[in-house]
Amino acid sequence: MKVIGQYGTDGEYHAYTEPQDVYLFGNSLRDRDGFVLAVKDSYGDWVSPTLHRIGVKSKIKIET
Repeated sequence: MKVIGQYGTDGEYHAYTEPQDVYLFGNSLRDRDGFVLAVKDSYGDWVSPTLHRIGVKSKIKIET
């Protein structure tokens, strides 16, 4: 599974420079060092963990 980009708060998609390999760990997607790149919100979407903590939804695009 890879994280390939993120939607901004304005809904515009921004691709990452290169895809990041991630691993499912509970309700989070983490890189091989354990850094959380996405969390699942109450709607079942993968979102930015930093923005989620302050109440802003920014979806993360996942490639399986």
